[in-house]
Amino acid sequence: MKDYLISILLATFSEKVAQNVFPCIYFILYNLYKLNYMVLFKINGERNSGTNFLTNVLKQNKFPTYVEITKQNVCYHWKHGIPREDVKLLNDKVIDIFIFRTLEEWLISMYHNVYQLKRMKNFHNFLTTNQQSVENRLLDYKTNECLNADDNNKTIFEIRYYKFKKIMEYKENNKNIIFVNLGFLQCEENLVSFLQQLNDKYMNNSINNNYITKFCHTKIRGNNTDLKNRVYNIDLENYKEIINNHKNEEIETFINNITIDIF
Repeated sequence: MKDYLISILLATFSEKVAQNVFPCIYFILYNLYKLNYMVLFKINGERNSGTNFLTNVLKQNKFPTYVEITKQNVCYHWKHGIPREDVKLLNDKVIDIFIFRTLEEWLISMYHNVYQLKRMKNFHNFLTTNQQSVENRLLDYKTNECLNADDNNKTIFEIRYYKFKKIMEYKENNKNIIFVNLGFLQCEENLVSFLQQLNDKYMNNSINNNYITKFCHTKIRGNNTDLKNRVYNIDLENYKEIINNHKNEEIETFINNITIDIF
């Protein structure tokens, strides 16, 4: 109802008339309008890191949320891609939220859900063989290449760390950046704290704080609602040496220590 009244009043009177004739009303309406429309939360994160979960959390709790847009065969601001600075032009204040997932969980999920990548015969090959894109439909709006062209001829570890470094470069050159860890947000208490921080800092407490916090945290395969990513039947002990030889300890320690980091 509030949004409807604001739109009607602002449409009825020109901005100049509203400022001169109804200064108090104009001030209130203008700030309500800004409050409702001038902040936008942009979802970012590597595949299988929790971007769908985060999107559902924000949208269900009425936070203004932007994920990506696809027009014909062109994708703008792919949520899994390299962040582009022109996304900041979409609104007065665009808050980039990057969600990360711990390495071991992410590797297992990526093996079973190989978005845009060629499926490997086994987990060993997945960890050690250079990846190839199989995306043949969507193009990136900036490069006019397939969405994940940057993945080609990189190992799965190189893909992860290349994306991480690009995100860190983006953080250094831009404001209003938030890092969150999927595992941290999967705790209901932490999720409430996260939503309240967004509400306090960016929404002037305009969002009802009776937050919705019950969500499916992992993808479900096929029609089997009991089979989730976290219980895929892969014993990582058999691949511990390969993983340890390829992982970047400094980056993984950083990711593991993320809770809610606002920059």
